[in-house]
Amino acid sequence: MRARYTLLAWTAAAATYVLIVLGAVVRITGSGMGCGDHWPLCNGHLLPPLHDIGTMIEWSHRLVAALVSALVVGLAVSSWWTADPGNPGLAPGVSRALWHW
Repeated sequence: MRARYTLLAWTAAAATYVLIVLGAVVRITGSGMGCGDHWPLCNGHLLPPLHDIGTMIEWSHRLVAALVSALVVGLAVSSWWTADPGNPGLAPGVSRALWHW
């Protein structure tokens, strides 16, 4: 279980890094309104036509944000599910890592 928890944590961290980079791309290219004012839809569609590069950049940023949200929730649930009885709310090994920090 510990290896899967570690893999999930690294995957969440990597996806968060990709989200930050995509956020910078959205900002640099000025494609923040690529999906218009429609949230959570993109230009009124769940799967918008991706003929415009601004729409494609903004929509991919939204998809990665949804993925990061799911990974972080999964990590929190996994941490809670495998909590050490002596330290409620912490996954095994997390309390030791915090003390050695």
